[in-house]
Amino acid sequence: MSRLAHLLRRSPKNRYNKGQTINYPSTRKVSNLTNAITNFVNNNTNVLALPNRGTIVKDAVLAANPNIVTRKGTNITTKNVDKTLNKEYGKLDRGNISIANNPNAVALIEKMVSRQPSVKSTEIIEELTKIDPIYANVSNEAITTHINRSGLIRTNKTPQEILDKRNLKTKIQSELDDPIVSAGIENLRSNMVPYFSKILDKSQMKNVLEGAHPAQLVNRVQPEGKTFITTPFRNSVQNRLENEAKRLMEQKNAIVSNLNDGNMHVLSYVNNQIKNVSDQMSRLGLESKLMNEATGQFNYFGNLYPNVSTLYKSVKGPPGGIGPSVTEKGFGFAQGGLVSLLKDKSLRRMAKNLIPKQFSILQGGLS
Repeated sequence: MSRLAHLLRRSPKNRYNKGQTINYPSTRKVSNLTNAITNFVNNNTNVLALPNRGTIVKDAVLAANPNIVTRKGTNITTKNVDKTLNKEYGKLDRGNISIANNPNAVALIEKMVSRQPSVKSTEIIEELTKIDPIYANVSNEAITTHINRSGLIRTNKTPQEILDKRNLKTKIQSELDDPIVSAGIENLRSNMVPYFSKILDKSQMKNVLEGAHPAQLVNRVQPEGKTFITTPFRNSVQNRLENEAKRLMEQKNAIVSNLNDGNMHVLSYVNNQIKNVSDQMSRLGLESKLMNEATGQFNYFGNLYPNVSTLYKSVKGPPGGIGPSVTEKGFGFAQGGLVSLLKDKSLRRMAKNLIPKQFSILQGGLS
């Protein structure tokens, strides 16, 4: 029982109020912004039905009160106004408007974003209303959500700037790749795809297997070839863990450069974090190779699987476990992995012409 309820229960006056609801006055004052919004809306009630009511009300309030701010002292935004309107008058009923279920609307948005990545949501809505007037009620947020879910990229960069960036990335990628070593892994990947296609749900990904480098492009300091194969999901996990390993390595360097009794416990904590990241990579069969600028040497994180058989068994999962055809949250697909390959120079020379039988002899195959 709360203290207030306890006091009311013991108060002699409370017995006269038994069964009644007591409305205590609020001690919080209504903000100037709320007053300004409600005054405008009460004099212009038709604005409540408009799809862009937040923007209209915000502009009107600012025109009448240029110095008005929120309760926290920040400048008012359409989001602030929409929140107040929803609270005071209820949310705007936009009806059942679907973009994804209209092929013409989907095609139009894709065309507009591809042609002009900096296109605004209001411009898209204007064109959508030509397809169906109902889209006049769609929100800017709905357009943004659809674009993000569709995998489209909207940016303020011009098409030429985007093209230049892609060309630069392609150039850097070619300069920091070892095509001979990568060719051997790509050959191996194509040979292993038929085996893994039987245990992986191809609808979850574009490729069944991918060849992977020991470091991402942004983390390479010298040409590196692909040295292992992995599932696409596992490849993305490696990128995330590698970035975390690099951050922790740099943090450790900063501590070591000024080590004293006061930050020893911090160093111990960072070392534990590095070990945790490395252990995660090892469990997934991952390994990253990062240049440590403080020492001028490469640091290795994680550990690769010894052979392709371990990768296969890891992807397939244990007997009785959740099958690999489920989504990333399932055991099989989430526990996929990559295989340690071609550390031996003689194997690297043979990699380009590897065939399944040779690989089975050298690495244990899928037995």
